[in-house]
Amino acid sequence: MGNFIIYNYLLINVIIRFFSLGYCVIDNILLYKSNFVYIYFFFVILFIWDLISFVLLYNRRYGFLLFVGLIDVILGSVILYFSSSSALFLSLLVPISLAITYLRLVSNFYYIMLIFLSLVGTILGSIGFIQKLGDPAFNYLIPFLFLNIFLISFIIFVLIRLNYVAKYFTEQINALVEERDILNENISLLEQKISEYQKEIANLKQELEQEKIAFNVELEKIIKDSQLKKDEVYNQIKALTNELTIKDKLIDDLNTEIENLKLSLSQDYKKSEVLLNILFDIFDIIKNFNNLYKVSDDIVKFISKYINFSTFVLFIKSDTTLKIEPFIIYGENYEFYYNYNKIELEDLFNYVYNNNSIVVIEEDKEYVDGILLSPFYPKERSVAAIPLTFGEKPIGLIYLSSLEPRDITKDKQEILAYIGLALSIIIFVSLNYNKTISRVLWDERLNCYSPSFFWEVLNNQFFISKRYNENSAILFIKLFAISSSEVEDLQDREIKIIKEINIVIRNTIRVTDIISYIGNGIITVLLIKIDSNKTKEVVNRIINNINLKLKSLGEESKVRFEFADFINYNKDVSLIIEELFAKVNVVKS
Repeated sequence: MGNFIIYNYLLINVIIRFFSLGYCVIDNILLYKSNFVYIYFFFVILFIWDLISFVLLYNRRYGFLLFVGLIDVILGSVILYFSSSSALFLSLLVPISLAITYLRLVSNFYYIMLIFLSLVGTILGSIGFIQKLGDPAFNYLIPFLFLNIFLISFIIFVLIRLNYVAKYFTEQINALVEERDILNENISLLEQKISEYQKEIANLKQELEQEKIAFNVELEKIIKDSQLKKDEVYNQIKALTNELTIKDKLIDDLNTEIENLKLSLSQDYKKSEVLLNILFDIFDIIKNFNNLYKVSDDIVKFISKYINFSTFVLFIKSDTTLKIEPFIIYGENYEFYYNYNKIELEDLFNYVYNNNSIVVIEEDKEYVDGILLSPFYPKERSVAAIPLTFGEKPIGLIYLSSLEPRDITKDKQEILAYIGLALSIIIFVSLNYNKTISRVLWDERLNCYSPSFFWEVLNNQFFISKRYNENSAILFIKLFAISSSEVEDLQDREIKIIKEINIVIRNTIRVTDIISYIGNGIITVLLIKIDSNKTKEVVNRIINNINLKLKSLGEESKVRFEFADFINYNKDVSLIIEELFAKVNVVKS
């Protein structure tokens, strides 16, 4: 479109220039016959400038167009000053046509400059036109004829060009209509696509809504599962807390049991110490006496050391009269018990031996199993009766009374049981043997207790174990290095071996345990108050130490051993001894 306008208006510009040049020649030279030199000079200048401007306009450069317009204004001004030729009017139409031509084809700078030039050219042309209106030359026919011819030719040419322009604009309009139709089709397609997109968006919204519903359902499921897991974890934590609480309680109970066990062990240790002291005291009493009368004071001191009492009476059963007779009476009520009512004491004696246990009589407890067993002296508040037996044979009774109520406690009763056992041995030995008590109890040659003492302690300990549910154990050790069957027939080498073995055993066991050599190469060990779970461990330690000792003595033979826990047997102790004796008393293969 821009090139079409440029070509057409360049052609119009050239035609206007040559028309104005020809009109100048006709008007000034042919009609007026002007012979002024400046007329020719201006004619030459105009002709040369028309050629130059034609070349410049043909290049279609904005700078050249601006230059041509500027020169046109300058030349028109000069010619207007020197001549009144009407050709100047046509020459000054050039800047106007240039301004119209390139009004929409140039930049802002060129646009402003061309508008300025067209304004100046219009003013100058208007001045020349007004001047020419008063020129007499316009009254001539020929100038008007030529002017009309040129104007008609120019108008025809302009109309022809305008027709081309109209055709061009029609084509452009048709093209624009086609473009509009295409644009409408594109708009329809676009609207269709928009409708499809809207449907897709609606579908996407529906899918999104469904996914949202599914997501909410899944989220609710996850939340529900999380809540269930949370509840499960809470229940587990609660169960764990309860378990920890129970364990803490168990730990506390265990600590309490441990403390109780420590206390029990401490008490057992104290009891063991008391028992050991009792044994030592008994040994001191009986090691050098020949009859019971010489140690009466020692017995009273011995009992006073462990038990507080107001009156102590030792009754011994007579083998001739079968009655109990007071043998030792000591305390505040000496005369009363010396002249006691034998019938009442016989009832107490019979009750004690029938029950085979210590009987404690309190002030507020007069009847026991329907029998009147009240303290015999009015001031007495508490009484204990301890049976004295050797094996199953009753030999006497210890009677202790106190002026304080409930003074004979359970711990004191246990000590009284040991005292009763010790006094039973002393009385039995004193009544049945004339040899020294040291020979009866202790064998210095073999460094152990005598068999008779061992059997007595064994019987009593078996009774105590069953009575108080306290385990004790017996161990039989067969030494194959000993060939003599009787104690009196032992050779010096055999005595040395037995003594060394007894020393090893004594260093392995507790001081409260009993060792004895019973003959036929058998050493017996009585483990008093031992836990049945610890018996095998102690026995293995004893046997290992014996084997090491035999090896150091140069003896190649080993030993055979058998042991039994009393708490595991319901049979009589004599049957247990027979079984153990039969198991170990075999010939070494």
